[in-house]
Amino acid sequence: MSSSVLSGDFTVYYLSETRQKRIVWSGTTGTYSVRELYIALQDLFDESTQMDDGVPINAITPTEYQIGLIDLDDQQDPWYIDVTTTQHLYGGGLVSKDYTRVATFRTGIVLVKRSGTSITNSDVGYTITHTVDGDTGTLLYVNGEYLCIRPTDNTSANNWDSTGTANISCNGKTTDSQIEAATTGGTTWANIYTIGTLASGTEIYIIQAGTKITAWWPSGHIDILQRIVIQGT
Repeated sequence: MSSSVLSGDFTVYYLSETRQKRIVWSGTTGTYSVRELYIALQDLFDESTQMDDGVPINAITPTEYQIGLIDLDDQQDPWYIDVTTTQHLYGGGLVSKDYTRVATFRTGIVLVKRSGTSITNSDVGYTITHTVDGDTGTLLYVNGEYLCIRPTDNTSANNWDSTGTANISCNGKTTDSQIEAATTGGTTWANIYTIGTLASGTEIYIIQAGTKITAWWPSGHIDILQRIVIQGT
């Protein structure tokens, strides 16, 4: 059964819940420092009933944190956090640890490019299946044309490495197709913030790879987490 921290604004889903093992924003508005989330999770996972999953986040410094496979005996399925959730965090950088899938060794997390739009974030937590090759996993997040998936296990049968176009099925939706082999790798969120004096109403723009990022932050000074590496790319 899932747990909540920080007045219910974050929900923790465990591996026993269809292999989700993820931290997700469940509040309405507001932000927390990465340190606040780290401390809340440490308090939660200090309980004896939580020790079978491994802690989600590790503090490298007071402003740099890791998420993924942290405990030495937690070797297969890294903790996951999505981009919507990190938009409610500030005050520190975050880097994934052991997201990379290594067949027959580590399950990891993969990113699958798809055509179609029927599978959405309302399907997160459900089993997802490649209807031709038989690859299976748990849907963790939908980001436009990309599906973030936790494969069922570390066997090559669940590599999601199909190079053809074939349908994928999730929560009864069967019209989307995988269009290229999955990618895997680490994810990094940089802590971007402003200093000094700004005129009232100043809008801050961020350009990444030549494209203006749609702002989720208010006018004036910012202190945000922005992904700069996504699944190793």
